[in-house]
Amino acid sequence: MSKMSSTILDTAYKHFESERDKAVTNLEILLANPTSIPEHPDMIKDVVDLVSKAADAVDGLAMLDTIKEKQDDRN
Repeated sequence: MSKMSSTILDTAYKHFESERDKAVTNLEILLANPTSIPEHPDMIKDVVDLVSKAADAVDGLAMLDTIKEKQDDRN
């Protein structure tokens, strides 16, 4: 794998890690004190949305791992 390809994949990986961590942190805050955010009247929807965002990020990380393995196998 070229240096550029490795850098691109590493940057994408960091993006998905950040998205996952952001969703999990927001979920933890929401669950720890659900009354602290008055503009969120539909708590279930908010929880489902955050879990979906975290899951999408985990899927992205898994896909990048698969791509990286295929790239490594070619070399």
